[in-house]
Amino acid sequence: MLKMDACAMIRHIGRAMRYGERAMLSAFHFFHHFHWVSLDAGQMWPATDLPAVCLACLHLAGKAEDTAFRIDYLMDIADQMKMALPPYGAGTGRGGGSSADILAAGRAPSRADVVRYEYRILETRRFNTNVQHPSRRLPEALARARVPAALRDVVPGVFQTRAYTDCDLCLQEDYRAVIAAAIVYMALVQRRGGGGGGGARAWALPENFFEQLGVPWAKVADFVALMVQTVKDVRLREPVQTLLKIPVRVVHRKSASARKRSESTT
Repeated sequence: MLKMDACAMIRHIGRAMRYGERAMLSAFHFFHHFHWVSLDAGQMWPATDLPAVCLACLHLAGKAEDTAFRIDYLMDIADQMKMALPPYGAGTGRGGGSSADILAAGRAPSRADVVRYEYRILETRRFNTNVQHPSRRLPEALARARVPAALRDVVPGVFQTRAYTDCDLCLQEDYRAVIAAAIVYMALVQRRGGGGGGGARAWALPENFFEQLGVPWAKVADFVALMVQTVKDVRLREPVQTLLKIPVRVVHRKSASARKRSESTT
């Protein structure tokens, strides 16, 4: 639950800071990587330091994506947000509570705490702040899949859902599978009447889409399943809440030529 608490805190404060999608995803990535490295090295930080770690990730992400704010302004926003933050501490074994309790006067992280954790995060990354985001390849993939413009607004919601997953998906996921899953999501949603009007409802994935993108369907299916479980866990609002109604398994029909080849070999 600690990771879920952190993602919720990063999301709320990042939105208040008006961070863009790339900066938000970088902040999530920095947190998941730092948490994984700390856990693996047996040097896990105290749960009560979670706000300092989250603010450090947000500040570092702002620098990495050229949307940096002064650290004092970031901390002011966090202080203003403390009563609106989601529940905190459910899985820490410290009696639960709320984010407001953790950020209360006298327990809120200091500027020095945030700077100290920012340096520790940089150390775990060998001072490399470069994060490869799937959004960089998204336009090309959308063009290959011939996705109608009416459906393309769904993609940011899918990427935001990805950011709420555990470190295995956030740190090791193949960007092609992320993009393919986003497009599969759009295809499934529009079939259920949620993908816009007009000709958009008749759109379907090109038969050789996965071959064109160079990603096996098994990877996409696993990723979609993880997205569905993530939405169940965090109970996100629209547009990504519709994932709850989407079947994970997708069956693709063979073309006439493929059927003939299959029949000739039997």
